Amino acid sequence: MMSCCEYEDPKRLENRTEQFLVLEMQYAQNVRYFEHMLPEIRYLLEFSNDVKRRGNEVLQGWQIEDASSMCVHIRRSDFIRLHLATDFNESVRHVRRIAKQQVNSDFENNTRAGTEQ
Repeated sequence: MMSCCEYEDPKRLENRTEQFLVLEMQYAQNVRYFEHMLPEIRYLLEFSNDVKRRGNEVLQGWQIEDASSMCVHIRRSDFIRLHLATDFNESVRHVRRIAKQQVNSDFENNTRAGTEQ
């Protein structure tokens, strides 16, 4: 079985002609699998105008306007299964550092932390 950090080149599938393929892999999450499809994925995941409107209403209720958001989901179960440890505060520090580098320095002050239940 492939681990979470091994890369399996998807080009091995490029000559397949089926409309749908069932891939027997557990971790097809690396951007290298999907990079060439990002525009299509973004299109498929784009919220409808109604959902955008309702989301904006929620943000306005929280008095947040024109904000960029980033959601980070750290799957605690992966760490437990792999017998690795993660520290919540350290993870938040790393997320803020990455956000600051990738977006802008104002974003760092708008991050919120939550816990997985």
